[in-house]
Amino acid sequence: MRRIKIFIKVLIILLVAGVSLSCEFISDTHKITVILSEKSPWETAQGKDVWYLLRWNDPEVGICEKYIPAGTEKAVIEVTKGSMVVLAAYPAGNGTPLGAFVTIDDTDAHKETEAALSYFSGSAAEILLRAESFFTGIISGVNAEKLSCTMEEVGSGDSWRVDKNELFWAILQRTLGDESVKPIGLFDISMYAIPEGFWVSDTPLKPGFRVHSTGTIELSGFYQGTFKYLLPSENLMLVIIGQESEGYWYITRVFPDFLVQERCNK
Repeated sequence: MRRIKIFIKVLIILLVAGVSLSCEFISDTHKITVILSEKSPWETAQGKDVWYLLRWNDPEVGICEKYIPAGTEKAVIEVTKGSMVVLAAYPAGNGTPLGAFVTIDDTDAHKETEAALSYFSGSAAEILLRAESFFTGIISGVNAEKLSCTMEEVGSGDSWRVDKNELFWAILQRTLGDESVKPIGLFDISMYAIPEGFWVSDTPLKPGFRVHSTGTIELSGFYQGTFKYLLPSENLMLVIIGQESEGYWYITRVFPDFLVQERCNK
C-alpha cells in the first residue's frame, strides 16, 4: 500500500510538471527583456539620461512602439512567437537608433529572452523595420546579423554608408543578397556662422567636432543621410542633410527638458 501511495505522488508530480511544460509550449507569446546596453553620446555629454522611442515588429500585429522614460535601462515587451523580431531604440524619439535581432521559434520553451541593443546593429534594424512597415512578414527569412555585418563591411566601418533605397527594394522583392548592399559616395561640407564650442554627434559611429571663434569649419566624410550634433552648453542642435554629392544644414534650439521629458502615456 505504501508503494502505491508513493507511486501516485510521483505520478501527480510528473503530471503537474507536464502540464506546466505543455502550457509553455502552446503559449502564443514570448517576453523579451530589452537592454539599453550603450548610452547615447548626448547622455554622456550632458550628464543626463535621455528618453527613447522603442520600435519592433510583431509577426501578427505589425510594427509596435513603446515610450521608454529617461533613465530606464531595461524594458519588457511581449511578442507573438514564430518569427524574427527586430528592435530599434531612438534617443529622444528621432536620434540615430540602437538595434538588436531576436529569433523566437514557435516551440521555444524559454519564458524570456534578453536583447542587448547596440549602435552596431542600428542601421540594419532601421531598414528592416522600414520594410516590415510596408508588408508585415517580409523580413521573415532574412539573416539580420549577416546583413548588419555586410553593411558595416561595405560601408568601410560605417553601416549607414550604404544605398538604403536599393537595399530597401531588394528586401521587398525578396532578392536580398550580398550584391544588394552597395556603398555611397562621400563629400565635404563647409559651414559658417556656427556657434563656438564642441558639437557632439548623436552616434558613437561618427565623431563630433570643435568650432573655434571664427565660426567657420569644413568637414569631410559625409554622405546621403541625416546627421545630428548637439552643443550642450547652448542647447543647440545642428542638423546636416546629406544629398548625393552635397549637403545643407540648419541649427535649431533644443529646449532643456526635451531630451529628458516625461509623458503621460508610459
